[in-house]
Amino acid sequence: MRIGTPWGRYLSASVFCGTMAGGIMTGAAIEMNELKLVQDAKPAAVIVIAEDATRSAQFAALELQDQIKSITGAALPIRAKAEAGETAVYVGESEPVKKAGLGNEQFKEQEYAIKFIPNGIILTGLDAAVRTKVSYDPAKPDSWGNLPDFWEEKGSLNAVYDFLERFCGVRYFSPTEFGTSFPRQASLTVSGEDVRRSPFFRYREVYPASAQPDKMDLTNVMWKASDPEFEEWRGTAYPALLKQFPDKNQFSRAYRNLAYRYLLRSRHGGEKMAANHSLYPYYDYFWNKDSKSFIGAHPEWFAQGWGDGKPEQMCYTNGAMAEQVAKEADFYFQGKNIKGDSPRAQTWGKTNFAVVPQDNEFHCRCENCQKLLGSRKDAGRQRDFSSNLMFTFVNRVAEKIMKTNPDKTVSALA
Repeated sequence: MRIGTPWGRYLSASVFCGTMAGGIMTGAAIEMNELKLVQDAKPAAVIVIAEDATRSAQFAALELQDQIKSITGAALPIRAKAEAGETAVYVGESEPVKKAGLGNEQFKEQEYAIKFIPNGIILTGLDAAVRTKVSYDPAKPDSWGNLPDFWEEKGSLNAVYDFLERFCGVRYFSPTEFGTSFPRQASLTVSGEDVRRSPFFRYREVYPASAQPDKMDLTNVMWKASDPEFEEWRGTAYPALLKQFPDKNQFSRAYRNLAYRYLLRSRHGGEKMAANHSLYPYYDYFWNKDSKSFIGAHPEWFAQGWGDGKPEQMCYTNGAMAEQVAKEADFYFQGKNIKGDSPRAQTWGKTNFAVVPQDNEFHCRCENCQKLLGSRKDAGRQRDFSSNLMFTFVNRVAEKIMKTNPDKTVSALA
């Protein structure tokens, strides 16, 4: 069980053998592989995916085709198999990939591989078994559909993006029309070492873009949507898109898809391990008797010493309060609500539970809580004022959760 920042234990990567250097397999002898994909703006290879490919592999193959075409002008054909003697780029799991020992079951969480083989290269990884048809035409961004989800396994897609950056020199800077950098060339030959790795951070999220990709620009510039400067900026960033989609609603759909694709290209997602202020619902559960969610009165679980009004915090040294939060976590990991009798949306991730105080400093005045609070000797806000109190509570809850769910994590905010 880890507490605090939920990704700290995942600063690791996997290799075939030898030692690790930035996610690349190295050993005593380095074997450099080479493969020609495009010659004089004409395809010199094909892209191969299984007929029942995952949507991660489907989208990965289409992205690979589009990006190589942007570099060279040549569109590599996408097929279900390669003919004898053809150079092939295998994307996702297929029979040749399984024969090379890189079937889906060979990969750990979020792991992927780039492997050179005779007359070909494999770009694959752990994929969610979602095989519905992807709708993706780069020239028609308003019509895209069923792209991979941020929170599903998509190792094949991450393998393709790593390949494009590492071996082809592509760089992704923004979702705008000028945000992708390509080395323009008529021929493309790739060379280098095999790669097998997983992302250094298990959980990667840019909020609120994850929930509202169409708001990404507004989080990156200094103007509001109603400001004329924002419209001027957008006209500079998306001139072709605005010309293609003069209708505002159609433009919004196209832009949202472009922003979503940029987040995928940035490896947004992974395994969700979010955190937010998780204890505010306790007022309805255990304080407000008129609430439809009321379970039972427990005024002793709330901050003491503030008079008869509603307290603004909990009593974080109350042992029964910690027991209740740990019990809620047990239900949460079962997909149930705090009472265990209804479904609960797992907003913090399926394997992660948030323990976060209210957003204020009106802490409990009981003797035990006061002992854990910092001093106020210096003027101004003390950033460590409540650290001991809060993380003592988080640790207490985590220790209880560890007894029943040792493979789960707890996330917290300062």
